[in-house]
Amino acid sequence: VPVARPMVAGIAHAHERGHEVFELGVGYSGQLIPEGPPWQVFSPHAYGRPEGQDCLFQLANQLDVDAVFMLADVPDVSYLANPTQYRDRRTGQGLKEDQIAHFDAGNFKRIAYTVIDGVCPNDRVPPEWSPMFRGLDGVAVATKWAADIVEKNCGVRPFYLPHSVDTSLFRPTDKALARSRFGIDPEAFVIFWAGVNRRRKMIPAAFETVAKFAKRTKAKKVLFWVHSYKVPETPYYDLQALADHYQLRDLEVMTIQTERLPEAA
Repeated sequence: VPVARPMVAGIAHAHERGHEVFELGVGYSGQLIPEGPPWQVFSPHAYGRPEGQDCLFQLANQLDVDAVFMLADVPDVSYLANPTQYRDRRTGQGLKEDQIAHFDAGNFKRIAYTVIDGVCPNDRVPPEWSPMFRGLDGVAVATKWAADIVEKNCGVRPFYLPHSVDTSLFRPTDKALARSRFGIDPEAFVIFWAGVNRRRKMIPAAFETVAKFAKRTKAKKVLFWVHSYKVPETPYYDLQALADHYQLRDLEVMTIQTERLPEAA
């Protein structure tokens, strides 16, 4: 029962090998998914919070699964390790007592595939991360750097599962053609940054790095293109203020198609 974005390659591989797969789709409200996955997808909206905290363990027991594989940010996978201590990062709410009871009654492995962000200076991590990762049956991360960070701070060596691209659907576009479509100077050195605008994402470090690079490079022009959106209920950065602070005159913000409003700057 993965709490994940649809069509995770590893889950599809398991399904193709004959394993029974169910998906609890974050944000999925039950509408038809065009060309959706060949397994049953459950909507968390009927149970409560759209991230699935109010129904994951109940579904896992009802479906008698062997393992729960969750793809989410670190704050959101914490309830998979210690549900009694979990608090929603936006509302501060804990898990319902019936869900904790379903967790205690479960006999499934708990595996997290998570994104490591919010690391402190000197590659330290928040102290609550160590017992959280140690409380899971398995941990996977998308970069070797993240695996090193978790092992160094928590004593757990995660599996390295890199993000992948389906090259039968997505192919590189000719660079000159792509730049002409977006009106980008052919001679510019382009740096692309993508991510949700949240406080823990260390976004100022990205701006500072680009500013230092721009001062040292021999390139005629440096273009820092930011692809981002902000989530209203969580703290975020003023990207234009960061650009002004680090004197990045060529900052551009690329809007994206999403149910949440794209950021304007």
